Amino acid sequence: MATIFGKVSGSKGPAGKLIRNKQDDDPVQVLKIQGLDLDEFLMATSISFSNSQVVQYLKTLNGHIYGYAWGHDVGTVRAAGIALFTPECTFDSSHAGKIKKFYEDSNVYDRTEPVEITLGEISFQAYLKSYALTLDVDQYNMGKFELTFDILPKPKI
Repeated sequence: MATIFGKVSGSKGPAGKLIRNKQDDDPVQVLKIQGLDLDEFLMATSISFSNSQVVQYLKTLNGHIYGYAWGHDVGTVRAAGIALFTPECTFDSSHAGKIKKFYEDSNVYDRTEPVEITLGEISFQAYLKSYALTLDVDQYNMGKFELTFDILPKPKI
């Protein structure tokens, strides 16, 4: 059992351990976001999808209900995770800087094409709308990040 734990290389902060299948294996990467290097210091821990339709209901005075559907609304993808920091890490360096630079380079205003997000064997195109980065001051030097993407509905022709 002890062979599945490996010390996180390059860490100058508190000792951290990364669970792996074997000592020499790279961590399994299920989520891939084009332009963002997720690694053992910047790990995605959750992803959520939401989508809806543009619908309006009308109830008449005599009790009839009519529903009008205009198609799919813009969908949302949220990818969140944790980031491990060294004590000398500043906002523009290391892993906090990766998230900040990714947002600056890939946000919907500055980039005309969508970002490709791959989850296992499923991939889709999305536009980066916002990011949040929380750096906690604690003994673990751990922060949290969240990226929010919009997925445009495919037009029906």
